[in-house]
Amino acid sequence: MRKGQQAERIWQSRRAHRTLWVLFMVYLFLLMWVVLLKSGFAIGVPMNQGDYAQALSFRWQSANRVPFRTITNYLRVWGESYAVQNLVGNVIAFVPLGAGYLLLCRRHPRFVGALLLGLGVSLAFELIQLFAGIGSFDVDDLILNVVGTVLGYAVMWGMNRICIRRMRSGRPHRA
Repeated sequence: MRKGQQAERIWQSRRAHRTLWVLFMVYLFLLMWVVLLKSGFAIGVPMNQGDYAQALSFRWQSANRVPFRTITNYLRVWGESYAVQNLVGNVIAFVPLGAGYLLLCRRHPRFVGALLLGLGVSLAFELIQLFAGIGSFDVDDLILNVVGTVLGYAVMWGMNRICIRRMRSGRPHRA
C-alpha cells in the first residue's frame, strides 16, 4: 500500500468521519444561533394574518435587494467597528461550511457544490429572517456568506493538495 493510500484511509476512517460530522453539526447549530437569534428570542410575527401580511410587506420593502449596496456603504466607513464586524463576520462565519463540505463529502466534492451549499444555507437564513421578522433580508449577506463558503472550500482544497503532494514525494509531515 502506498503512503498516500494509507493516509487517505486514516483521514476517512469511520471514527474521524463521525467526529467531523458531530463537529459540523455543532458548527451549524452555532451558526444558526448567531445568525437567527442575534437579536434575542422575540420573533416579530403579529397574531392575525392581515397584520402579518402588512408586516411582511414592510420588511420586504425595507430589505436590501440591490447587490453591493450595504457592502459599499460599509466600505465607506471601514474604520467603524460595526462595518468591519459585519463584512468580515459574514465571510468568516461561513468559512467552516465550505471546509466541512469538502471534508465530509464522500464523493468528489466540487466547487459548484460548495457555492450552491453556501447560497442555499444563506438564502434559507435570510428568508427565515424575512418571514419571521427576526432580522432583515440583505442580498449582500448572501454575497458575503457565499464568499466565505467558497473561501473555506478553497483553503481546504489547497491544504489537501499540499498534503497529497508531500505524501507522494515522501517528505515527512510536520505537526
